[in-house]
Amino acid sequence: MPTAARFRTECVAALWEGTRFADVRARGRMLADAEAFVGDITADGEYPHELVVDRVTRYRPEGVRVGSVVSGSALLHDMTAFILRLSRRDPLPASLRGGALHAADVARALNVSARTLARFRSDGLVMHHVRDAGGPVRVACFPDALQAFRERAAARVDRAGRTVRMGADARAELRARAVEWCAAGGRVSLHAIATRLAPVFGCSVRAARGVLEVDAVVVSAVRAAQRVGEPAAQRGARGAQGSGAHVSGIAAFQSPRGGGEVVRSPRRIRQFAARAVGFGCPPVALAQWLGMTESTAARAAVRGRVERLRLAMNGVSPVLLPIFVLPDAAGSILAPLAVCAALPVGPVQFPDPARVRGGRAPNRGEVALAVAFRFLVWRAHTALRAISKTPVAREVDAIERDLRWANRIKRALLERVLPVALVPCVQRLGRGWDEVPVSLRMRWAAFAALECSHALEFGEHSSVAIEDVHPAHVAAHAVERAIARGGPEFAPSNGDDSHALDGAIMRCVPWWHVVCAGDGWLTAAAKCAPEHSRVLTLHFGLDGTMPRTFEEIARELKISTSRATADWYAAMHAVLQVR
Repeated sequence: MPTAARFRTECVAALWEGTRFADVRARGRMLADAEAFVGDITADGEYPHELVVDRVTRYRPEGVRVGSVVSGSALLHDMTAFILRLSRRDPLPASLRGGALHAADVARALNVSARTLARFRSDGLVMHHVRDAGGPVRVACFPDALQAFRERAAARVDRAGRTVRMGADARAELRARAVEWCAAGGRVSLHAIATRLAPVFGCSVRAARGVLEVDAVVVSAVRAAQRVGEPAAQRGARGAQGSGAHVSGIAAFQSPRGGGEVVRSPRRIRQFAARAVGFGCPPVALAQWLGMTESTAARAAVRGRVERLRLAMNGVSPVLLPIFVLPDAAGSILAPLAVCAALPVGPVQFPDPARVRGGRAPNRGEVALAVAFRFLVWRAHTALRAISKTPVAREVDAIERDLRWANRIKRALLERVLPVALVPCVQRLGRGWDEVPVSLRMRWAAFAALECSHALEFGEHSSVAIEDVHPAHVAAHAVERAIARGGPEFAPSNGDDSHALDGAIMRCVPWWHVVCAGDGWLTAAAKCAPEHSRVLTLHFGLDGTMPRTFEEIARELKISTSRATADWYAAMHAVLQVR
C-alpha cells in the first residue's frame, strides 16, 4: 500500500498535528475542504500561511507570522499527503462518488507505472484511503479526482503515457545485446552500454541501465571486458590468481567488421592517448597499456592533441589587432613579440578625458588585456596552421599554453564588461527595466557575454583608435548591434547540420518585445505554419507578453510539452531557411 510522504512545509505539518483534537465530523469537513483547495493551487504560485489554514479549517488564525508564504509546488505535495493521512484515520466508503479506483487501475488508466503514479501524487493527484464493504483498507482514487488531475496536468500525463515500457522479450534482447557489446571490445561500462543501446530499444538510458545492472551475466561480462583493458602489471597479477589468458589492452580500440575481421581504430587510439597524457599518465604506462613502443605511443598522443586543437579552432579566422606600445612601461611586454612576428606596432594615443563619454579615459590595463588576448589567439592559430606534418610535443605545448592564457584573459575581461554590456538594455527599457524578471536579466547577461566574446575574437578593429579597443565599449557596441539586427540575425548560420543549428539556436536568446521590437522575428514567424508560429510567438514574447517556457505554452495551448518543443524546433528551421 502506498504511504504518505513527509510534509515539506511547517504550515501543513502544524495542521496535521491539530487534527488530533478534531472529531470525526470536523475531520471529514477538513478532508473535503483540503481536496477543494488542491484544485485552486498552482505550482508556481505563493500562498500565505493564514490562507492555507483558513481554506482547510475555516478558521483564520491570529498567531501566524504575517507575510510568511509557502510555494505552490510544496503546498501541492503536502496537501495531497495531508488528505492521504487524514483519510487513513477515517477511511471513506469505496462506493462513494461513482466508485473508487484501485491504485493499479489508476496507473493503467493513465498508462503509467506505479513509480510515476507516486510522482503524480506529489503534483496534485488526490488519493484517499477507502474501505470496501467488509473488506480491507486500500489506497484509491475517485473518478472525479482523476479527471480533475487529467485536465490539470494533461501535457505531463500525455508525455508519461507515451513512455516506452519494455516487456520480458525486450529485456532479454537488451541483455543479450549488452553481452555482445562487451565481447566486441567497445566502451566497457554499464552507463556507456546503456547510452548506446537505449535509442535502439526506444527507452531511456536510466531504464536500460536499470535492466542491465541487476543481471549477473551482464555484470560479469562488463567486469571481464574491463579486466582486458587493465595495465600489464595488473593483468599479470590477475593471471597469477587464475584470471585467464593475457590479452592486450589494444582490444578496447578494435571494432568488428563483417566476416569476423577485427580492425584497429587509429583515430580512437590517438584520442585516448591525448586524453591520457592530459591527465598525467606516464608514457611508459601508456605504451604498456596500448601494447606498443613508448615512442609510438608518444607520437599518437601528440597527433591526438593536434587533432583536438584543429577541431576546437575549426573555421575560426581571428582578425589581428595592432600591438600598441603602452607608455610608462618602457614599451609593452608584447612589443618584442610583435616586432619578431612583423606585426604593426604604433604609439598609444589616449583621448582627451573631457571628450570621452562619462569623462573617463579607457583603463590601460583593460586595453592591454584586450590586445594580449587577440595576440595570443592569433599566434596560436598561426602556429597551428604552420605546424609540421610530424609534430613534436614542444610545438603543441606552446599552442595550448597560448590558448590557456587567452581563455583566462577572456574570462577576466567578461567579468569586467558584463555590467556595461547591459547598459543599452536599460537605456531602451527605461523604467520598464525594473519590471524585467531576474531570470530574463540573467539570460540577457548570458547573451551579452556571447556577443562580447564574439566581438573580442572577431571584431573589426584592424585600424582603430585606442579608445575603441576598450572592452567595455566593445561590449556595449556588440549588444547595440545585436539589438539593431533583431530577429533571426541573432543566429548566423554556420552550416546545415544539426550541430550548426544547435549552435545557432543557443544564440537566439529570447529578448523582450520592447528590446527587439519583433521586427525580424515577426516577419519570419508569419511565414511559418500557424501552429509553429504560435509557439514561436509565445516563447519569444513577440505578441507583447512576457516569454513563456515550453511547460507554460503546453498548458496554455493544451498540448504536450514535447509537442511544443517540436513545434518550436520546426519554427526555428523555417526561420533559418527564410534567412
